[in-house]
Amino acid sequence: MLSYTHSVQEVKMWVVQVLTGDAIATLLLTCHQHLQRAKHPRHALQALAPLKAFLSLLGEEAHVPSTFRYIINILLQQLNTRWACCSHAAALHNIAHVF
Repeated sequence: MLSYTHSVQEVKMWVVQVLTGDAIATLLLTCHQHLQRAKHPRHALQALAPLKAFLSLLGEEAHVPSTFRYIINILLQQLNTRWACCSHAAALHNIAHVF
């Protein structure tokens, strides 16, 4: 079990080792479903938080082509929401900036 004494790098390494491609796709699908169910832009912003946290844990694994395409697809679908536009655009910028 992880304790609070583990560094961020150790936690990221553990996450990458434990999560397979199918598990990553399933977690992204769950995040996508929560974003799609959001009736109000405020709810979409709340549903975006787990996606941001998951992306920070994934690190370099987020740049696997299939994962990257799905993440971009999820975020681009949300850009039409006026309130969430800036937050989603910032997330897109952060992902694209790494390349």
